[in-house]
Amino acid sequence: MSTPEAESRERIRLLEREVTGLREANAVLATNIEHLTKAVEALAVTVQSLRDTVNRGQGAVSGMRWLWMTITGAIGAVLGVLGSRLLGS
Repeated sequence: MSTPEAESRERIRLLEREVTGLREANAVLATNIEHLTKAVEALAVTVQSLRDTVNRGQGAVSGMRWLWMTITGAIGAVLGVLGSRLLGS
C-alpha cells in the first residue's frame, strides 16, 4: 500500500502531465486558429475580387446588349426601308 503522501505526489505528477498536455494542445490550437484566420482573410480577398470581376462583366454585358439592340434596330430599319421600296409603297 502506498502512503497518502506518495499518493499526493503521484497525483501532482499526473496533474503536471495533464497541464503540460493542455499547454501543448493550446499552442497547437492557437497555431491552427492563426492559419485559419489567414485563410479566411485570403478567401475574403478572393471573393471580393470575384465580385468585382462579375460586376465588371455585367457592365460589359449590359453595354453589349445596348450595342446589339442598336445594331439590330438599325438593320431592321434598313430592311424595312428596302422592303417598302421593293414593294413600291
